[in-house]
Amino acid sequence: MLKLRTRLRALFIIILLIWASPTLMSLLIGSVFVIVGQLIHFISAGYLVKQEKLITAGPYRYVRNPFYVSSFLVDVGLCIITQNIHIAIIYLPVFYLIVIPRRVRKEEKFLKTQFGERYIEYCQLVRRFIPHLSPASLPQTNGCFDWNLILKYREQWRLLRTIGLVMFFYLRAITLEYIGQIVIYGEIHRAFDILSEPFNLVLLGLLSGILIIPPLWEYVIKRK
Repeated sequence: MLKLRTRLRALFIIILLIWASPTLMSLLIGSVFVIVGQLIHFISAGYLVKQEKLITAGPYRYVRNPFYVSSFLVDVGLCIITQNIHIAIIYLPVFYLIVIPRRVRKEEKFLKTQFGERYIEYCQLVRRFIPHLSPASLPQTNGCFDWNLILKYREQWRLLRTIGLVMFFYLRAITLEYIGQIVIYGEIHRAFDILSEPFNLVLLGLLSGILIIPPLWEYVIKRK
């Protein structure tokens, strides 16, 4: 059964895909948040060894929950890109002020049981959600970046999906101005004309690959 936060975030993405009014300017501004957030998530995944070690190196020297910080930045960026103020007002407070803190409290309880005083001392030096501008001065750090962890957590597919979302909203932004003409005048060829430009055709091809390659690799090629 999918976790509540997974279902909520999936619903959030679906709503944004349906009700989005991106412009090139909103895409430019929002993509900064998305890129920074995704980079934090990618790097953090390369350090994380779940339940076995108390990781205090890399992004974990700046904040205790870099994954949630990164997801927040990505989600804010997507709301900016799509200019969907309504979903931002509803989703962001519910998800990041109620759902995520509840999850974090459970995780912290487990970590205190698992690592005891070491984790308590770590919590005293590193904040839960607000990153330090410089790495915390820890007595010792534990963990190192490992590409095998990236593959283990399928972080490459998450990165591709995020890139795909930005591509989709870019293509939607450049064709959105023709939607009214299509509805009123039936001039659907205008949208096809702009999508058939070489650069946009390449993006459409890449977007198709992003949709096809991950499930093909995970459920067909990898299992052979």
